Amino acid sequence: MDASVVKAVSVLKLYRDSLRLAKHLGAKSGNTLALKDEVRRTFRANMHETDPEKIHTMKEAAFRGLGNYIFVEAQKMAGTEDSEPTT
Repeated sequence: MDASVVKAVSVLKLYRDSLRLAKHLGAKSGNTLALKDEVRRTFRANMHETDPEKIHTMKEAAFRGLGNYIFVEAQKMAGTEDSEPTT
């Protein structure tokens, strides 16, 4: 992941994107509230972090999570479900 891309994206955008993904996944599996609560809990637990390196690491993890989901969905649409995303 390009470090400049991770720095450019705000934590608020990652939070909103994560909530949208939780809503989408929850609609498919029937547990939207639990998934959204988990996203909120995780972000709130780290909201007072001030170390730029830790924040960068957490943002990279969020990017990977969102990217992996997109990759898996793209593979399903292409009909190659046996492929696994790389981390």
